[in-house]
Amino acid sequence: MKLLSKLSMVVIAVMAFMVTSCNDKNYSFKYWVSYGEVQIEEESYRIILDDGKILYVTETEVPLYNVQNGQRVIANYTILETLTDGYNVRLNAISDILTKDILYKSEMTEDQLAELGDDPINIIGSVWFSIGKYMNIDFEFFYSSSNIAHMLNLVVDDENSTPDKKIVEFKHNAFGDYPSFSGRGCVAFRVGDLIPADKDEVTVVLKWRNYQGVECSKDLVLKRPQGPSSESPSPAARIKGTVLIK
Repeated sequence: MKLLSKLSMVVIAVMAFMVTSCNDKNYSFKYWVSYGEVQIEEESYRIILDDGKILYVTETEVPLYNVQNGQRVIANYTILETLTDGYNVRLNAISDILTKDILYKSEMTEDQLAELGDDPINIIGSVWFSIGKYMNIDFEFFYSSSNIAHMLNLVVDDENSTPDKKIVEFKHNAFGDYPSFSGRGCVAFRVGDLIPADKDEVTVVLKWRNYQGVECSKDLVLKRPQGPSSESPSPAARIKGTVLIK
């Protein structure tokens, strides 16, 4: 079983975001930052935001962006025109969010479980669900070398879980990298399959160990989507920087 992609330790420049009023129609020199998912349409693409609005990219400052269908992103955009279902926008910048499938302990060998690592990880700010599909985690990690890639995974402890309560562990493997400098990032895990077919919601218990050695846990409720998500916090108020991923 492949343990999916790794997290590079290169931290890029701090991003400063401006909060503006959506009631102001003079959009030309303002920009918004939102979470969303890329959808490819013939020779173009659009971004479906967590609130259900659609960004139609009619102008772009990132023509070389590697578009991948279904990729979760943070988009920085300027509204050019308001539509009934979203906006025509100029895309100023876009960053892929590390997006991974969840793993199940019962399906893994001892060697694969060991490769997940047991290094500490801090969760900072928010943990939230988007459209009943993603668990989003803002995290902090420590590193010393930009040449060593760390790895993050979300593992379901299915042996101790029940149909009403799913226990998941946020795992970090630093591959021996010494914790000298702080880095931050956001990761999204596809968790929609955790909801049983005969239920509309399930309790998810998230567990992790922080850099103070504390075994932490957080109870969350994952609901089957009935419409657009309103849970996503504002990136303008939260994002301090991004992490290059591969």
